[in-house]
Order: sequence, then structure tokens, then C-alpha cells
Amino acid sequence: MKPNDPESEAVLAGWLHPRLRNLPAPAAPPTLLPAVLARIAAQRARPWWRRPWFDWPPAARLFSALLALGLLGAADHFAPPFAGGGVKLPRGLAGGAGSLHLLQVLLNAGADSAAALVAHIRAPYLLAALCVVALVYFCTVGLATIFYQAAAPRSVSGFDL
Repeated sequence: MKPNDPESEAVLAGWLHPRLRNLPAPAAPPTLLPAVLARIAAQRARPWWRRPWFDWPPAARLFSALLALGLLGAADHFAPPFAGGGVKLPRGLAGGAGSLHLLQVLLNAGADSAAALVAHIRAPYLLAALCVVALVYFCTVGLATIFYQAAAPRSVSGFDL
């Protein structure tokens, strides 16, 4: 047999193909399914803060998003490159009490930091391009989520995914 000879390749394929087709399908090891189910159960048993962020309870996600906005606002208020030098406290810290006041402070800080970032972008077309990129990104993530939810199986062998 010569290498790259179409005639000898056809003979070899004619001899090999039926033999390969008659081989039995490989079986999975008997420990595979219990191991996979145990791994899924272990991941579900993890505490909520060790799971992906989108699996957190809605209140925890909201709190963490507000905390991130607050940290961004704190960076705006306390960092000289953003605050223009010096240290100034966030608006509204002097009065009020309770979670609504904290929410107001965090939202003010987030709005202030966003305004500072927008003010530092000199060209309006860069801001518009950034908005378009963000919109395309969020639309892509949303569509991917919708398609995944439509295509993903809901259960395997009676085990809900």
C-alpha cells in the first residue's frame, strides 16, 4: 500500500468500516452517574454567597450592587484624581437614619461618580460609543440567556437542573 493512494485508502476503508461499525458502544463506568449527581448536589448545598452572583437571593444582589455603587462613589469623593484634590464627605451623611438614608447616600454617591466619569470624557462621541457598546453587551447577554433558557433541558432522568 502506498501512502496517499486513493485506491488503497478505499480498500482500507471498505475493510475497516464494517468492523468499526460492529463494535459495541462504549459503556460509561458505573460510578459516573452517581459522581455527577453527587457533584450537582454538593454545588446546590453550597451557601448562597459561594454561588455565582446571579444565583444569590434578590435582596443580596441588590445590596451588593448598591455597595459597589457606594464604593465607586467613595472613590469619587475621596480620591484626589476624581474629587479634584482634598477630602470631602458624601452629601447627606450628617442627617437621617435607617436604611432609606443609606440607600439615598449610596445612590447619590453612585450618581456623583457617574457624573464625574462623564465629565472627564471630553468627546461626546466617545460617550455615545461607550453607551452603544454597553447596550449591545447587555442585549447580547439578555438574548443569550433567553436562548439558553429555551434550549436547555429542564431535567435529566427526573433530576431537575
